Amino acid sequence: MRILFIFCGLILASCATNKVDQKQRALLHLQIGTGHLTKGNYPEALAEFLTADKLDTMNPGIKNQLGLAYFFRGRMDLAESAFRKALEINPKFTEARNNLGRTLIELRQYRAAIQELQLAAQDLVYPEPEKTLANLGIAHFYLSEYSLAEKNFLDSLKLRRQNCLASSFYGRTLYELSAFEKAAEALDQAIDQCKRAKIEEPYYFSALSYMKLGQREQAVARLEQGLSTFPEGQYAAKSRSMLELLK
Repeated sequence: MRILFIFCGLILASCATNKVDQKQRALLHLQIGTGHLTKGNYPEALAEFLTADKLDTMNPGIKNQLGLAYFFRGRMDLAESAFRKALEINPKFTEARNNLGRTLIELRQYRAAIQELQLAAQDLVYPEPEKTLANLGIAHFYLSEYSLAEKNFLDSLKLRRQNCLASSFYGRTLYELSAFEKAAEALDQAIDQCKRAKIEEPYYFSALSYMKLGQREQAVARLEQGLSTFPEGQYAAKSRSMLELLK
């Protein structure tokens, strides 16, 4: 009987050791995947996170990173699912909730996004509240709630001035509010901040703002800069048409 107890104990100890080993391997794949994600190697990152998730299915941090990899691969449906699973495991995981809100914006579920982001904004110890505020601003912007969007963007930029996405949307919001002088200033700042991120919108909407102000030369300069940087961009055709009219 004693030998049987010892044998069972050895089996339990072995199982416990295997679980610990699996979790450690999962963390290693998580670390490698995060490195790939930071460098923009999204397929490699996704592969590592999928392996990590198989090894440790109840780790909300792994599911959050998996969601980010799906997000950057353009699979918003899978990203949403991953973030929701992370929150099922840990409802207080604000980073995952913020990422869920951003994903819902991409899915054009703006009201649902605002609901999640407002919950995220209640976490007073979340270290990057400017992200949540910027995302709230984007959701309100797409709902044409420009006054609310302006407030959220301003609050975000107060916490972190060098924020490309918030600066760009803040300028566009001011344009929609017909505050063209402020819009031009904000969008010119966004152009400088967004060089590394390669975002086209600030050039085009800066040009529109200068056109509204009757400042033709500045408008032409912004359009030409935008076309030089994004010759095949979303606003390229419109920019060329505008240049023909202005010259």
